[in-house]
Amino acid sequence: TIIFYGILGGGVLVAMGLLVNHSATLPPIIPLAGLIGAGIGLFVLANLDTNTPAAGIYYAFGPMVAGIAVTMPSLTTLIMSAVPSGSAGVGSAMNDTTREMGGALGVAVLGSLLTTRFTGALSPALSALPPDAQATANTGLAGALDVARDLPGGAGPALADAARSAFVDGMSLAAGLAAAVVIATAAISYRLLPAGHLRAATAEEAAKEAAAEAA
Repeated sequence: TIIFYGILGGGVLVAMGLLVNHSATLPPIIPLAGLIGAGIGLFVLANLDTNTPAAGIYYAFGPMVAGIAVTMPSLTTLIMSAVPSGSAGVGSAMNDTTREMGGALGVAVLGSLLTTRFTGALSPALSALPPDAQATANTGLAGALDVARDLPGGAGPALADAARSAFVDGMSLAAGLAAAVVIATAAISYRLLPAGHLRAATAEEAAKEAAAEAA
């Protein structure tokens, strides 16, 4: 699965890079389509449950990976085409900074939501366990499954089922919020992106601009 999505994302990124490099203009529908694709994938992910077949993972991650791969290079082109060639370093730095800040903030917020929902949903199943086992189970799904393997009788499978259900609940909450944010971002982008095409400056135009600035 990891190899499949690596190939999918890499292939889309390469295709987008070739499109950007060989086209002077980029239709604004491209980054919007990427955002919508990522939002659809997150929405599907938010609606998975413990009984979802393995194919459901592909339905969720397929559009999400492809959407992200489409969005990143096209929005980078938009940012870099909006600054003079002499300020390309500033534009690149701002692009990297906002991307890294957004990624860190998303991991922190969504990860906190997932963890909070997981521990809250799992706590009733841990009430009869000793404190050290509870602490291990609350570290995450892997910890809870480790504790479940050591429990006698039917207590182990019951805890494992509760842990899987709690994890899916947390993932659904985080993915649902992420889907809402991405779709809202797509709507805002539709309003703010310039009509027509996102224009990528050619090398000749960049050279003329640099000469004009030097003069």
